Amino acid sequence: MLGNKELMFLGQHFLVNTKVADRIVESLELNNKDIVLEIGPGKGILTERIIDKVEKLIVVEIDENLCKFLKNKFNTKKNIEIIHADFLKYDISKIKTERKIKIVGNIPYAITSEILEKIFLLAFNYWQLCVLMVQKEVAEKIVAKPKEKMFSKLTLKTNFYTKTKLLFNVSNECFVPQPKVNSAVVKFLPNNEFVNFKHQQLLLKILDIVFTYKRKFLINSLNLGLNLNKEEIKKIVVNSGIKPEERAEDVDIYRYIKLVEKLSCFVN
Repeated sequence: MLGNKELMFLGQHFLVNTKVADRIVESLELNNKDIVLEIGPGKGILTERIIDKVEKLIVVEIDENLCKFLKNKFNTKKNIEIIHADFLKYDISKIKTERKIKIVGNIPYAITSEILEKIFLLAFNYWQLCVLMVQKEVAEKIVAKPKEKMFSKLTLKTNFYTKTKLLFNVSNECFVPQPKVNSAVVKFLPNNEFVNFKHQQLLLKILDIVFTYKRKFLINSLNLGLNLNKEEIKKIVVNSGIKPEERAEDVDIYRYIKLVEKLSCFVN
């Protein structure tokens, strides 16, 4: 088994508080027809609470020794598949099911954004509910409102793909080894409101541009990032319901959608 220093290098902090584990599993609203994907099961504190409640449980763990530990721990269970893999490289489409899956996990802090983006891209057609434990600061970004300090590009991406709710905070004392920061549990549901939006890649491009120059007015940010006339940009921005003096963090996802729809006639 890996030591604490090696586990911290991998971004792994094991949840050991059983009450927190119970609350996470309860929030999954499990039934015996569910297919559940668990990311980074560690020593199985969530796994052991899920396995008898669902039709199938698939766990993806990057550490080979932990995989061996889990296979030994659950060797009598027929409805679990333990996969030794980096979740970021794992092809979720390999999970063959007619039902949309549920996802759960205690996400490593170092690769939180990458994991979230991978999950978000599958939101419209592959999963029905996702419950993740993330760093508290990340959770605050996820649920932030426009003009708030924590409102960010991550907030807007989250708002496009999902509907979210911060369920509860988790003290760093609930983990071994103990991280330096606290965590929070967030519930995600697919945001079907934008499932037919045709300009997803342009939206992501625009968000990259405006948050690169987020201290500038949105009009000036777009002028720097797009090869368009500034007066034309101003007209498009205003017609999207955005004030000339607003910045990237002042605008909600709905107005960004309007902006991108209008820009799509001018930008590839």
